[in-house]
Amino acid sequence: MLGIVICFTLLQHTSNAASDSTFTCTSNCCCSKNLAPAGIMFSHVHKKGEWMLAYNFMQMNMNGLVNGLSNSSTNEVFKTYIAASTKMQMQMHMWMGMYGISDKLTVMGMLNYNSNSMNMQMLPTTAMNMPGMEMMGSDGTMPNMMSKGFGDAQLYAMYALLNDGNSELIAIGGLNLPTGSINQKGKSDDVFYPNSNLTYMMQLGTGTLDVLPGLSYKFQQNKFAVGAQFNSSIKTSSNSNHYRLGNTAIMNVWSAFSICKWLNPSVRIEASSAGKITGADASIYAFNEPAANTMNYGGTTLRCFVGTSLPIQLNKNKAMKISVEYGLQAYQKYNGIQVPIKNVINANINYQF
Repeated sequence: MLGIVICFTLLQHTSNAASDSTFTCTSNCCCSKNLAPAGIMFSHVHKKGEWMLAYNFMQMNMNGLVNGLSNSSTNEVFKTYIAASTKMQMQMHMWMGMYGISDKLTVMGMLNYNSNSMNMQMLPTTAMNMPGMEMMGSDGTMPNMMSKGFGDAQLYAMYALLNDGNSELIAIGGLNLPTGSINQKGKSDDVFYPNSNLTYMMQLGTGTLDVLPGLSYKFQQNKFAVGAQFNSSIKTSSNSNHYRLGNTAIMNVWSAFSICKWLNPSVRIEASSAGKITGADASIYAFNEPAANTMNYGGTTLRCFVGTSLPIQLNKNKAMKISVEYGLQAYQKYNGIQVPIKNVINANINYQF
């Protein structure tokens, strides 16, 4: 019911803006500045004194097992490990605030709340001989492993190297602040992690101060926009648990076209690369499962996204935008044994004033 009310209210705002004869949406209006897809965050700088508040949601669904380029199975995993992760879901809620210090310089702060859930399966013959076996299925399935809480915070500065009305080239510099926990623990009755640290991918933060450089380019004319963006994360040191996550690099190429005020479809291709974990948390036994082994992290992936956005012009200086996006994994080459990403959902809503 709440969703119906929200949708009706937003559509009513859209209708009012379109029918108001005293308001004309020109190229200077904030509704027409940004056709970027939901998964692109640094596509433009703001004017001096201009604010934008945003909420982003991302859900990543993972299923199955892959060893490098090839599909794998629990039987193969059980030759080395006691258990296997067969399914995982990661959700991230992101709150962002941007402010234009000048027409060329925009600063941004971001706070995340993460929720992770992992399905585990133990070798059935092993499960029959372990305490707590009454909590497992006959095939060795175990209760879901979960972690949730606030993740790392980020601070960014974006500077427009070029902004001639149609083209915009932005230098991006940021810092990742290690506010997320790296000591998320299993429950007291957990078979592998009773009151001890969960695996690396179940933790909420990096535990390190990371440098986040990037570069973004966008060309937009009338109803058409195209862009490219590079983002990276450079880990500066090991964390208090004596490991360091791998550096990452992400390249996006995207295009969008405005068919009408309420339909602005987009396509995006994202290529990413991540390194292995260096060091290890001494409290985690590496052969519990693949996710407990630092060698089974990182790799290269390619994802393809389709989406659309709905701009809602409230007046000449105030606007909202709602965007959604769905992506599928097109290529993957992982380091070691991992649960591959199957699809990604992005959604956001922002308010600019």
